[in-house]
Amino acid sequence: MSKILLLHRTFWISVLAVALTGVPLQPVLVWAQSGDSSSSVNSEPLSEPLIFNFSSQTDGFENTGRPARQTSTGSRSPGSCLNRLIALVPSSEPLITQTQSCSEPNSLLALTVDDTPTFWFYLPPELSNSAVSAEFVLSNSAVSAKFVLLDQNHRPIHTEQVSLNGESGIIGVQLTHSLEVNQVHRWVFQVELTGEPGQGPAVEGFVERIQPDSALNRQLAAATSPQERIRAYAEHGVWHDALTEATALRPTHSNSATQTDSNSTTQTDWTSLLDSVGLGAITNSPLLDCCTSQPVSD
Repeated sequence: MSKILLLHRTFWISVLAVALTGVPLQPVLVWAQSGDSSSSVNSEPLSEPLIFNFSSQTDGFENTGRPARQTSTGSRSPGSCLNRLIALVPSSEPLITQTQSCSEPNSLLALTVDDTPTFWFYLPPELSNSAVSAEFVLSNSAVSAKFVLLDQNHRPIHTEQVSLNGESGIIGVQLTHSLEVNQVHRWVFQVELTGEPGQGPAVEGFVERIQPDSALNRQLAAATSPQERIRAYAEHGVWHDALTEATALRPTHSNSATQTDSNSTTQTDWTSLLDSVGLGAITNSPLLDCCTSQPVSD
């Protein structure tokens, strides 16, 4: 009974604190569905889920041309989502619908404070035996009718050639081209298939480099762990930096056997972050320690 009274008192103290501080609740768009909320009173307190804040994702994002596909095309039947090429970016809807079928989401604008951010992609098993390389193309404006968008001179501004190792999982591609601040870029990532040049699956997205505001700078300066830095980026809607720092803490496929209980927080944050943008279906996919890239002359 005393424990119930303690919980009751804690709840009203929390309500009173919000009323006194006058701090408004920030709207956050979250695709993840809550699981079993039942818990024992004797359970250890859990940290808040790592949830990505979408509030900055649509500012100034109205004139970017046709929508960009977050996944390659494929069957929409239940269980087939992991047979698609997927870009790890915020999207217009969850990858898996409430009926467990596969959606066809569009990529949303993803922010970064890094001049050479890393982009992350999920390679499905069906590509593991046929994919030999991948091409990542970045361009300025949405004027192309195909997968690659062009600048005002109708030329891509940067291309990375990526070598693949035949495994299925999540890979990262870091740009060697510096992004300008406050410039929205559109990109395309296309896998090249053996014997089928130019016919491989492709995904697209948008990226904008921003200057961190004073609030984010203060939060980063006060962070005492990588987890706190990841949470700061996520709370301020800076996707690429949150995801890249989260992957840095996650064991790769080659050393996953050494994972211990100390990695549980890292895995929980990774799962929560992807769940919050509708990518919960790939949270258990291995992080591949592979896939070098190099710039290609245009």
